Amino acid sequence: TTAAFYCYWQSQKSRHWFYWFGAWVGIAVMLKSIVGLLPVIIAALDLTISRRWAAVGFRTTLKAAGIALVIVAPWHLYETVRHGMVFWRSYIGFHVVDRTFESLYANDVSWWWYADILFRKTFPYKFLLPLALLASVVRFVRARDALDRLLLIATAVLFAVFSAAQ
Repeated sequence: TTAAFYCYWQSQKSRHWFYWFGAWVGIAVMLKSIVGLLPVIIAALDLTISRRWAAVGFRTTLKAAGIALVIVAPWHLYETVRHGMVFWRSYIGFHVVDRTFESLYANDVSWWWYADILFRKTFPYKFLLPLALLASVVRFVRARDALDRLLLIATAVLFAVFSAAQ
């Protein structure tokens, strides 16, 4: 996902980086299942907020998605042929839907659990993180800094998604 974010950022300079973004998203999906698609959601939000969809282009987006699909499809097709719908019930049903909406392992934690862990376990950075986020907000508001916009979108999406999951 980090490589995908880097390639997405570089795609502002050259569309060819967007193809690498697609490749890294495909690899991220293979490594982390549906969580590997988070860079796509974050990039789509960034492109929408910044109104840069035209700069990337439909063809480039389609080619990047195709590259990701070429990476992702073989294993998924193999598992579908090998196990049929049992694979998809486990892959999407258990590992995505159930893990998102049900407490599978009797963990009784609140929705702010990630924030709590972040601030309890990251000394001395727990003091710097709020300052860094505040600095990003200020830079974004004052100068419309693109990197700060991406950082804030990524932080918000990642925190929201992982906090929402049971």
